[in-house]
Amino acid sequence: MKFFKKTISLLLTLAIALSLVAGCNNTLSPALSDGELENLVTPDFPDDPTDPDEDKDPDEEEGEEDEAPIMIVGQQMTMELLQELNANGSMPKITYNDDGTINRIENSGRLDEPKSVISPFPVFTIEDALSLIDFYTDFLDIDENIDLRIDFRDLHSNGILYRFRQYFNDLGIVGLGMTVVADNVTGYVSIIGSFCFKNLDIETTPQISLEEAKQIILYNYNVILSENEEPDLYLYYDRNTDTVELVWEIYANTEFAYYGSEYDNVRCVQISAITGRIVSGEAAWIGGH
Repeated sequence: MKFFKKTISLLLTLAIALSLVAGCNNTLSPALSDGELENLVTPDFPDDPTDPDEDKDPDEEEGEEDEAPIMIVGQQMTMELLQELNANGSMPKITYNDDGTINRIENSGRLDEPKSVISPFPVFTIEDALSLIDFYTDFLDIDENIDLRIDFRDLHSNGILYRFRQYFNDLGIVGLGMTVVADNVTGYVSIIGSFCFKNLDIETTPQISLEEAKQIILYNYNVILSENEEPDLYLYYDRNTDTVELVWEIYANTEFAYYGSEYDNVRCVQISAITGRIVSGEAAWIGGH
């Protein structure tokens, strides 16, 4: 009987213990649901393949930033800024036009040993050169709506020369434009030069036809017209009169060549497409009547 009572008591104790365990499980289950347990611990996954920055090369990012132009946003070049850029060195050489505007800024040292700073960012491309021109618009007194187009990009001993021609009504103006020279390795700018016209108001419709221009040449010079070069119509800057004029450019040569080829004496002659006057004197040496 005593054994039976002890057995019953043991079973009751075991039942109570099991019920307590079951109760604890019922209490913990809601705490584990809905992912709440994840909020208790902040896991550290250094090798997480989904990390968007994992595949980035820090050195590569720095290199890309170094190559991009460092523009001074919202600013234009001023004399104060130019002096600030050259606070620890010598100022670049500045050349002025007769009217007091600046037409050329040149490094005061050699290209490989720069002594002054002209550009706050390196120039490696045509787009960089145009950015520098935009940066200097006020300083060089350039029309902000100026139409500049690349004329040529040439590698030479002093670096890369970028020459931009000024256009008006889609016609190029020979003799007017912008020049930027930069080192092809470092992008260091040694020269920026400007010879542009502001507020142009030029007649671009010919008043003298091409045939009339040809007759003017034949009347004034002992030449034959070249059949190998096409005549061209463009705007021409005349340094003697400091004016821009619409011209016909026509190629001509002497009937008998001096150097063994009929093309040796070919010269272009500019005839005003407005007045018919001979603008260029290059043809004078090939024989007048």
